[in-house]
Amino acid sequence: MDPDYERPFRYPVIYHTGIIWNMSNDKILKTIEALKHLSNPCQEKLELSYGAFEDIIVDLTTSEEYREEEDPLLFKRSIEELKDVFKHLFEAYLLQRSISMTSDNIDTLRDRFYKDMEHRRGITPPKFISQAYPPITSLVRLVRNCHHEALGTVDHVTGKRGFGNVYTLCSTLTLAIYAYIEILETWEETERTNPG
Repeated sequence: MDPDYERPFRYPVIYHTGIIWNMSNDKILKTIEALKHLSNPCQEKLELSYGAFEDIIVDLTTSEEYREEEDPLLFKRSIEELKDVFKHLFEAYLLQRSISMTSDNIDTLRDRFYKDMEHRRGITPPKFISQAYPPITSLVRLVRNCHHEALGTVDHVTGKRGFGNVYTLCSTLTLAIYAYIEILETWEETERTNPG
């Protein structure tokens, strides 16, 4: 694809992701604030999670170079940190509940989070907590792994070597913002309605 054709579409996609973050940030911060009564180790993990997410968005939306062309380092750093966003979020909950963490795999942590939520709410199989974005951790892991495995291929949209581009990253980030809110709200609602 001709880079001159593709280039004008980059900034609107980045801008859109920044707008979704800005429109969601108050909701995220209010939900985190509602969890402020939890332990200090839990709060520290929540702060790490939120801070990492905010850093990804700031890096993406302020990088003049990324508006013009692909930056494999920014992509790699962002997708690696996005894994940590969810890892720290789930670890915060598991620390608060004194649930052992035998793995730092974000899918495993997600499953332990929801399993405990269901237990606290008295939900037993085949019923479950409804989730709109449960596969977000799998998507983050998939995009991260594909980036590592496909470095030699050429992206058909940007014409650059490597898996992942601004479109893949921004799409993943938009879904991640919605998933992040869903997880925080599930946690906060459970603390409010089923403490202990």
